[in-house]
Amino acid sequence: MNGEGGRPSTGSVDPRAHPNAIKPQNGQHSDENVQAATPVSDLLYTDVWVSMGREKESADRIRQLSGYQINAAVIALAQPGALVMHCLPAYRGKEIDEATFEANAQTIFDESENRLHVQKAILNWLVS
Repeated sequence: MNGEGGRPSTGSVDPRAHPNAIKPQNGQHSDENVQAATPVSDLLYTDVWVSMGREKESADRIRQLSGYQINAAVIALAQPGALVMHCLPAYRGKEIDEATFEANAQTIFDESENRLHVQKAILNWLVS
């Protein structure tokens, strides 16, 4: 369950479940301060701010997350050649601005296609 303000709740990452993902030497960095985190980023990833069925929370979620939009100013802070990904569906102008989405559409849709193939493989395995 999400903690306050959409943050992960305390203890939501179990080191036994993700032993390599939480080791700092793997280069993974998480920070609530966009200006502090972005300059060391090779990948910027976002997701829809308001999930289906939670539309009543829309105004609160947009207010809480508006400082985290991926846009040209954020891209300018990132490492040269940083990838931008979105797990879709995207609401342009909210979690990602129109120009940034369009400039990174190939990467965004390639990622989506890769997920499709994984999902198809899982379904094939389940029904075989």
